[in-house]
Amino acid sequence: DQFTVGSHLDLEKLLGWHAAEFQLTVTDRHGQNISNDRINDPRVGGFTSAQEVWGRGQTWRLTQLWVRQKYLDDALDVKFGRFGEGEDFNSFPCDFQNLAFCGSQVGNWVGGIWYNWPVSQWALRVKYNITPEFFVQVGAFEQNPSNLETGNGFKLSGSGTKGAIVPVEMVWSPKVNGLPGEYRLGYYYSTAKA
Repeated sequence: DQFTVGSHLDLEKLLGWHAAEFQLTVTDRHGQNISNDRINDPRVGGFTSAQEVWGRGQTWRLTQLWVRQKYLDDALDVKFGRFGEGEDFNSFPCDFQNLAFCGSQVGNWVGGIWYNWPVSQWALRVKYNITPEFFVQVGAFEQNPSNLETGNGFKLSGSGTKGAIVPVEMVWSPKVNGLPGEYRLGYYYSTAKA
């Protein structure tokens, strides 16, 4: 299971800080990996987990702690704090699904350098909305494998950092016959050895 508690605050309503938001989320995961216990032969394992809520340590974590500010009539959107790459890049929403089809696929298959929910790291994301259906974004994320360790779920220091990940992405979200779609084209560069 996964227990999540959080708060999303509109800082404009609370403090008069125009077009600003704050997010805080803490998660706790427990239990066994049903994939290893019931599905895969435990001697060989598997490529992915049948459960989105298993993995990255059965521990409490600071999953989100960020401030987001919009500028230029909401065209420019800047987010800073602790969050994962898959929150904004190479992402789509999902909860309690097979991990192979859930969240940022880069984090599922290149998990040694790209960390999905619930792991967070220091990050900055800048997004520019060119039209209501099209935006470009770039980010910079701390690449710190010590954030994966049980007991480091609330670690705020940069000790153990191996480099940075810089993703760039273009996102087009058209509506066809009233149905939403989303197309992403992206690239990332890692300064960490992998």
